[in-house]
Amino acid sequence: MIQHSVKDRLRYRDISWLMPNVDVETVLDKLSVDHSSRKGYEIRGFCPDHHLFTGKRPSDPNWTVNVDTGQTYCFTEPRGSNLVWVVCRLLECSADESARFLAGAKGNAPTDLLLAGLRNRIGKMRTQREVAAKEEPAVRGMDDIWTDLERRPVSDRFYRFFMTPPGKKPPTNILPATVDRFEAFERSWGYYLDRAVIPYRFKGQLVGFVAIDLLGEQEWRKKHPVDDDYRKTLYPLGFSSATCLGGYDDCVVGERLILVEDKRSKMKLWQEGFPNCVSLNGARLHGGQLQLISMLAPKEVCVMMDGDAAGRRATDEVAETLRRHFPVRRCYVPVGMDPKNLDRGGIEVVLEKSELVGNCRKPA
Repeated sequence: MIQHSVKDRLRYRDISWLMPNVDVETVLDKLSVDHSSRKGYEIRGFCPDHHLFTGKRPSDPNWTVNVDTGQTYCFTEPRGSNLVWVVCRLLECSADESARFLAGAKGNAPTDLLLAGLRNRIGKMRTQREVAAKEEPAVRGMDDIWTDLERRPVSDRFYRFFMTPPGKKPPTNILPATVDRFEAFERSWGYYLDRAVIPYRFKGQLVGFVAIDLLGEQEWRKKHPVDDDYRKTLYPLGFSSATCLGGYDDCVVGERLILVEDKRSKMKLWQEGFPNCVSLNGARLHGGQLQLISMLAPKEVCVMMDGDAAGRRATDEVAETLRRHFPVRRCYVPVGMDPKNLDRGGIEVVLEKSELVGNCRKPA
């Protein structure tokens, strides 16, 4: 078997530059690959190199190839790859020979194809910028989040996710009324497909959002085999999670403040009768967030991170930072659970068992 260099692996990891020169159906015919159907950018058929990994022929057409990116995925094993490496395995050839075979241009060097692909992509980017320049900046900059927020598309699957999210965690039991109150909605198209979108507001203004997977990682990867960016919890409105506290507008100045990691934990504590709670959007406390906490002038801060090892470390680290400014309590959630998994009684028990951390000033 031919050994491929690190340089080849890096060059052919992404072959979108090559695909404008490739007629995928013709290539599959040349390789005698039985492809039964096509839907959009994907062709489905029998995995051509299945036997090389399993020792037997595929029994079902559970292999797909994307005609735009060249990415392939075998759902039976499961295993992802791309057309260059599939051809390399079937023809026992080098990556450059595979690229020339795919392009059907024996006289063209792979570097020439790479340059042609780059020119093609640059042309597309220019066209997209010209189109975007004609659109309204608000719609273009916020990826239509305003439109979705006004319509608030939801489904039974969406509400079930907030009650019993996929995975091994205990149920969260966040009620539909709570979900509606925090304006969460379901994205069923585009970049945030199959995700729950939860907006962040500060002083009444929309400043960003977080997008959470609805399917669970295993199911999501089956449905999106080509997309490597599973998490995809980005903030495309110019929103920095380090300068915002989720649920800040719910808080009252001068009261006890509870800090949690994520927006769903904030939603659950609000539902259970603890509205004076904010989420850090992660397991770290940033300088901008500390300033916002100071604006609330809490008489006491209860740090209640997730119950895993990382959450407990974060509890100690955040409490150590805050104790220089406020009276602080470390609140350890039971192992294997998060604040969003607790009911009102469970939250009260955690608060009662909290540990007071030494601080630099006396409570008011």
